[in-house]
Amino acid sequence: MLYARRDVPPDKLNFDFSAVTGPNDPEIVVTGATNPSLTADTWWFAVYSNEYRSDITDIRAELHR
Repeated sequence: MLYARRDVPPDKLNFDFSAVTGPNDPEIVVTGATNPSLTADTWWFAVYSNEYRSDITDIRAELHR
């Protein structure tokens, strides 16, 4: 399980991550937000596993609705 955490509420959401080939290679598609009120925006994430927080803190996701 991977988690994406934003610095402000809602601060913990579960997502599915998948890598795709797109115009801005590489891209990560983020789907399955557990919070339906999540708005389109540019979000910066830290990635977590069940055991620990990763060192990857600069994943940017542009969410579009």
